[in-house]
Amino acid sequence: MSLESLSYHQVIELAATFEQRGYELYTKASKLAEQEPAKNMLLFLAEQEKKHEQAFRKMYENIKNIDSGELVSISEESLDYLDALSKSSIFPADDNKFLEQIKSLDDVLEVATQTEKDSILFYVELSFYAPDEETEKFFKFIIGEEKNHLVKIQQLDKLIKERGVVY
Repeated sequence: MSLESLSYHQVIELAATFEQRGYELYTKASKLAEQEPAKNMLLFLAEQEKKHEQAFRKMYENIKNIDSGELVSISEESLDYLDALSKSSIFPADDNKFLEQIKSLDDVLEVATQTEKDSILFYVELSFYAPDEETEKFFKFIIGEEKNHLVKIQQLDKLIKERGVVY
C-alpha cells in the first residue's frame, strides 16, 4: 500500500495493522524468552498493542459511514518520513530482525522504548492531517496512550534496576 494514496480509512487501517503487528511480534518474542521477567514484560506489551488495535478498529467502525473517502493530503516530506517509520522503525516486517534484538530483559525494555517513541512520532505526524476535530482528538488520545506506555516502560526499568532483578 502506497502512503501517498491513502484515504482516511486506510490511515486508520494502517495504524491498526501496526498495533496488530506489535501484538504478534511481542507474543512471538515472549515464547522465545528464557527469563520469566522478560516473558512477562513482552506479554504485557503485547496486550497493550492489542488494546490499541481494538481502539483503532472501533474508530474505523465509527467513521466508516461518514468518511467521504477523500485522500488525506500529505506533503512529500511527511510521506517519506511516515513511510520510513512504517517500514523499519515501529515494527519491522522481518520477524527475525525484530526477534534477534531481544535476548534479555534489557533488550525488551530498549526495543519497547524505541518502538513507543517511534509510534508517538508516527501518530503526531498523522494528527496534523486529521480531517476533523473528532479525529484529531482520537489521535491525541492514542498519542497519550503511547506516552503512558513509554512512562510505564521507564518506570519498570527503574524498578528492575532498583530491586536488582536478575534474569
